[in-house]
Amino acid sequence: MTDEHLQSKAGILLSGQLASMLGHEVSGKVSSLVFTTDNLLYELQMLQDEMPDIMESPAFYEVSSSVRALAASHEDLRSTVALFAHLIQTGETGPVDAREVVEDAVALLYPIARKSGITIVSKLSDDLPIVWANRLRLQQVFVNIMLNAIQQMSMGDHLGNLLEMAAEASEDGESRTVVVRFSDHGPGIHRSRWERIFDLGYSTRTASGGSGLGLYIARNLAESFGGAVAVESSSILLGTTFAVTLRTSHPPEGNDGQ
Repeated sequence: MTDEHLQSKAGILLSGQLASMLGHEVSGKVSSLVFTTDNLLYELQMLQDEMPDIMESPAFYEVSSSVRALAASHEDLRSTVALFAHLIQTGETGPVDAREVVEDAVALLYPIARKSGITIVSKLSDDLPIVWANRLRLQQVFVNIMLNAIQQMSMGDHLGNLLEMAAEASEDGESRTVVVRFSDHGPGIHRSRWERIFDLGYSTRTASGGSGLGLYIARNLAESFGGAVAVESSSILLGTTFAVTLRTSHPPEGNDGQ
């Protein structure tokens, strides 16, 4: 293969390696957690059989409920990893209408937003340029960022319950991009954590079940088709804006559309 062709395949190769790495690392940790949790459930059941009245103890009930919730979260984690592996390894890259993908993501998350008292407003124009992406992966990027925003605004006291999407096209010489912005009115992110929140396993919501996978997956899915995800701005107690930068439909030279 020529150097140019190898370079054009680099994203695909790295995507496969990323999926494999994530699956291996998380599966190992989940298996260890499952083993420990199963033992805890067994011990709790044994204790309940030996002391039936213990179920009347608020402390025992709380511990038992927490362990069962932990066991259920393992299955959610496995499903998330399986979804990521599927998204990163399948599907073709091609022309995509980003506005339509945003609308699809909003439709998926509308019930969750409504239940959380969050209003979603889209300000994307009808004449945005077509972008070059994998439609399914891009939808998951948007879903993960929006879900993160909804969860952040549901954490506690903040100044609003509004999630806004806006987009603009820009051109810098030969580089043409579309930037889709997601702005929430959540608790905000300290400047020192703007990059750290994209690390595998890092979460600001550990007490409320954050897995530390959502933003990590969003960034890597975007990068798999030449896009980018970053925190554009954030103010404590005022909210955060995430920016998703996408290439326009013209692929770089040597790209075969995969």
